[in-house]
Parts: sequence; structure tokens; C-alpha cells
Amino acid sequence: MEKKMVYLANQITKILLNKKIIEEDMTDVYRYGLEIIFSSLLTTLSILTIALLLDSLNLGILYFLLTIPLKLTAGGYHAETFKKCFFISNFSFAALICLHKILSYYNISELIWLSILYCSAIFIFLKAPVQNIHQPLTASKMEHNKMLSHIYLLTDCGIITCLTIALPTSHIIHFSVLCILLVALFIIPTQVKGGSYE
Repeated sequence: MEKKMVYLANQITKILLNKKIIEEDMTDVYRYGLEIIFSSLLTTLSILTIALLLDSLNLGILYFLLTIPLKLTAGGYHAETFKKCFFISNFSFAALICLHKILSYYNISELIWLSILYCSAIFIFLKAPVQNIHQPLTASKMEHNKMLSHIYLLTDCGIITCLTIALPTSHIIHFSVLCILLVALFIIPTQVKGGSYE
């Protein structure tokens, strides 16, 4: 599958170059961008398929709404290859759904759920943004990402807290907490390398 995506990205880049839509010195940038778009689309479709198979499409959509803005701004672990990224993304989503279903059988106090939320949020708040050494960010971009990740975190925590008070024992709220926890867990491996990762 990875070879097909690379081939397709190469073909589209050649077409853009031949039609003089892009300049020759930009071909690598466009090729890489197309590979990222294709891999992101494939991963998104596979996660939504898993959500459908597990009768949890609403949780699949919620997963994207909560994790994508935070991952884009806070950073976190990124796999070296598409295959590894695809596997980790799908596995972590499926594991999150399964964990959510298992925990729904237990009467876990809302105070515990809120504690998990706040501990995860504080960790992200203090550690984000994390930088990939292969894609270094300028100081201004780091500050911008930090501000945005803080805004997303505060918004998520505020909404989840209010909904927890209004709708105690809501399984959707509990899944939201697990999504924030997952983002925090993906930041942990980067801290072993001092806040940046390969």
C-alpha cells in the first residue's frame, strides 16, 4: 500500500510539473505533501471503519474532534514509517474503544474521571509543544502551537467538566477523557529524548 501511495504521489507531481503548475525545485515538497495527504486519508478511513465495525461511529468522530487539534499543536510520538504509523493509529483507537467498553461496566466515580482528565491536561499543558527533530519549528511557531494547545486543552476541559456535572455517568464524556489521556500518553515517549523526537 505504501508503494502505491508513493507511486500515486509521484505521478500527480509529474503531472503538476508537466502542466507547469509547480516549479521543478518544489517537486519534493509536493510529493511529500501528497504522500502525507494520502496516508492521512487512509488512516482516517480505516479508523472510521473500525468505529463502524465496533458500532461506535459517534466515538470515532469524537476521537478525531478531540485528538487532531491537540496532536497538531501539542505534538507527540510520530512513527518513522507509514506502516508503523498506520498500525499504531488503528491499534490505539481500537484499544481506546475496547478500554472504554470495558470501563463502562464499572461504576467509576466522576471524581476519578475528572482526576484523569486534569492530570492528563496538566501534563500536556506543561510539556507541549513537543518538536520533531526532522521537522524543526521556529521559536514563533513553537509559541503559536503552545498557545493553541493551551486553548484547546482549556476548552476541552471546560466542556467536559460542565458536561460531567450536567450528565453524570455519560459514556461519551468518559470516552472524551480517555482521548485526552491518549494524547498525553503519546507525549511521554518524546520526554525520554528531552522533549524532541526522531
